[in-house]
Amino acid sequence: MNEAVGIDCESLSVRHGAVWALRDVTLRIGAGVTAVLGPNGAGKSTLLRLLVTQCAPSRGSFSVGGLDPRRQSDLNRLRLDMGFLPQRFECMEWSSALRNVEYSAWAHGVAVPDCNEAAYDALSMVGLSHVAGMQVRKLSGGMRQRLGLACAVVHRPHVLILDEPTVGIDPRQRMDIRRFLKDYAAQGDVIVVMSTHIVDEIQTLASDVLVLDRGSVAFHGSLERFRSFGGERDGLGSVWELAYAAVLDRSEHTGARGSDPVGSA
Repeated sequence: MNEAVGIDCESLSVRHGAVWALRDVTLRIGAGVTAVLGPNGAGKSTLLRLLVTQCAPSRGSFSVGGLDPRRQSDLNRLRLDMGFLPQRFECMEWSSALRNVEYSAWAHGVAVPDCNEAAYDALSMVGLSHVAGMQVRKLSGGMRQRLGLACAVVHRPHVLILDEPTVGIDPRQRMDIRRFLKDYAAQGDVIVVMSTHIVDEIQTLASDVLVLDRGSVAFHGSLERFRSFGGERDGLGSVWELAYAAVLDRSEHTGARGSDPVGSA
């Protein structure tokens, strides 16, 4: 990873037929945890898939740590220094948890003699060393999600992209994943970008918040700046939920599309 740690997006746009999934997204994401919020269809998953090079922009560009994925040599380096946990984590159901993580290590460039040790270390990091030999099909939903995390970090990437990592699991498992992500981001020059529908969980994790609305940036700024939009609690929602609603209300009323997003200054 280049010393200029950060993800730089310039006028990123993605079009699917007549629909713009992303529209003129320009921003910089630095080290720490950036939480990506937005309604269904706002473009969150599209942005994350773009950043992990699973799709290409219709226009615009981005770089990660100075690496430009339009150059094949940079693309190869970038993919080896990035971890991704999609909403639907695909794995080898009839193989052990350890074998799945070993395969991910190999796929991300870890030397073959080192894959076993790296896999054990990753499973230990997410609290799954005790099920290393268990078939994945026997794991609970929360364990499978942590297995996905182990596969995403087994090669110790500087960039970790997570699409709804805590959705559909019980509160205890969510706490375990949040604790892991907080510790991982605290290592230093690490960028964690995670989408979530659980607005309240950002207070325990995020240093920055990005809100997308209809493919455009409605807010991008610090957690403290985001909180300031929440005002006083009215008994109907937390300050974080109120802030989120206020940002979307402003986006709706102004009709902004990728220009002058709240908190961008």
